[in-house]
Amino acid sequence: MEKINLVNNFVDLQKQIQSKAQNILLASNDNINDSTTISYGFMAEAQKYASELGSRLNVLIQPRIINLNNSDNYVFNDIEINIMESDIFQAQRLGIDRVSFAVLDTQNQIDEDAMEQLISASDGMQVCFTGIDSINEKQQAASLDWLKENGVDFYIKDNQLNTLK
Repeated sequence: MEKINLVNNFVDLQKQIQSKAQNILLASNDNINDSTTISYGFMAEAQKYASELGSRLNVLIQPRIINLNNSDNYVFNDIEINIMESDIFQAQRLGIDRVSFAVLDTQNQIDEDAMEQLISASDGMQVCFTGIDSINEKQQAASLDWLKENGVDFYIKDNQLNTLK
């Protein structure tokens, strides 16, 4: 388990990289649930800067803010899934090392079809699952098994990065 260093602007990114921070997650806000995918411009400049200094980046792929008080956390429609896939392709073209996302169904279980689509789009990048805290604790072990079997490398639980491999 390792701490996630959430970064939402270029100045903070510079500070994190200069301090040798690991597990930098780029998102639009200081809280994963209150964040969306960062802009393409920020992603491009962050990747250029990080690669010049030998750092690796993780980008949150999330089309809208997650409301943990609703039962539809991480439940995205087809258009939102397409947006996420496009964002993943943009990150891939820029050379981003890792993307983080989650898609659940209305029962707060992994939406296997959508996750398979996004995992496939992430070819060549590491994948991190962000929605494990929204899955019933009794079902988390089976969900983590599914994620591992389907190519997910990490998951975030309680703002900590955990390895699946």
